[in-house]
Amino acid sequence: MKFDINKVTKVKDKAEKLFNKGRLKDAINLYMDIWPCGYEDPRIFMRIGDIARKDGNTTEAIKAYKEAVDVFTKLGFIIKAIAVCKVITQLDPSEDAIHDRLADLYSASNKPAEAGGKPPETTEAKTTTAGGKPASAGDSGEHIAAPPEDIEPKDKKTKETSATAAFHPTEATKKREFPRTPLFSDFSREELFAVVRKVQFHTFDSGTEVIKAGDKGNSIFIIVAGLLAVMGETETGSEKTIATLDRDGAFFGEFAFFSNSRRKNTVKTLEETELLEITKADLDEIIKKHPNVSRVLFDFYKERVVDSLMATSQIFSCMTLEDRKEILNRLSLKSFKKGDKIVTQGESGNEMFLIKEGVVEVWLTKADGTRKTIGELVEGDFFGEVSLATNKPRVANVSATGNVTVVIFSRPVLKEILGKYPEVKHILEGIIKERVTSTMKVKKDNSPLL
Repeated sequence: MKFDINKVTKVKDKAEKLFNKGRLKDAINLYMDIWPCGYEDPRIFMRIGDIARKDGNTTEAIKAYKEAVDVFTKLGFIIKAIAVCKVITQLDPSEDAIHDRLADLYSASNKPAEAGGKPPETTEAKTTTAGGKPASAGDSGEHIAAPPEDIEPKDKKTKETSATAAFHPTEATKKREFPRTPLFSDFSREELFAVVRKVQFHTFDSGTEVIKAGDKGNSIFIIVAGLLAVMGETETGSEKTIATLDRDGAFFGEFAFFSNSRRKNTVKTLEETELLEITKADLDEIIKKHPNVSRVLFDFYKERVVDSLMATSQIFSCMTLEDRKEILNRLSLKSFKKGDKIVTQGESGNEMFLIKEGVVEVWLTKADGTRKTIGELVEGDFFGEVSLATNKPRVANVSATGNVTVVIFSRPVLKEILGKYPEVKHILEGIIKERVTSTMKVKKDNSPLL
């Protein structure tokens, strides 16, 4: 059957009128007349599945949903495909093989990058603030990743579930290259299969708090369909909307997730919303069997979190997006245990550090041999730049107060930044002067902790 959007729309309208009258089997029969068109518009398969499920025909529903998984995956809508897989396994847990099918299709169409390769280029998600302006990482406190691509808004006439919204077939859709989806694209077939099996699918009613400020960041969420608000607290203690999230495929919550910190803001639904959730516990379990997943996650962390921190940092904010991404490709990761000394006073410094996870103590040995604590640094703080920028010995010690993971900026990386951005050198000189002055004061007297 040749796809004719006008004819298909008329059939769907008639079918929905029958559905609204409770004539479910008649509605399904009409949709079955346009079944072949589902290979261009998988919403047709989804609607057949939804109505069949409501009619109690689980077998027919699963059959239609499986077709939708295939089409969504082949067209590159991996988030929607995963969501439909979860609907299928909720209906019948024995259908777990659908995850294997999705991994095969996705791997065949989207070859993962070689180990050590550059992360994919992405764009910012179109989130908006309460005032109608584009939202930034600073608006929500949780960086928002880009979806696979722009797709049509939800059809408001019919409430469709489980990844049925936001899809419209076009010639461009058929001919485009297979889109790279953040996070999932660089997994091998086995790694993707392991992750997809662990991903959880949730449907939230309007007004539900998905993330609450102050909670531990134990999950990353991915929007399948719906609308959410990022809520912040005003100076008077009242709550206000500082951004909205409405892009299918957009990530949120990864900042607190990767830094093992508390949520900065509350995120709640403004309408019925479908989300995928990946928990830290599940990813840790996957990493034990598939160590390469850790590398992929670090690349994702650099893209989503380190880039955001650099963009808002006093030191690196003047750099262009392109230059930041080039720097991100050259950063490395290192972990320390409680009590480990990361920086030693008096030694030469060839690296500066960004704290990814944990807390460090900054301290020094005074002239009389006593230990003096200067203060603590937490996730998102930089340290070690004084010695790196001045070529002078470290002026203080830095030790891990617990398990700590840092991102390392090497001397060649910083030298390149300083050569291209003289203003960074000027900013660093001011920071260095302030820190050296404070450190020397601590050495000389019994000043309170800084």
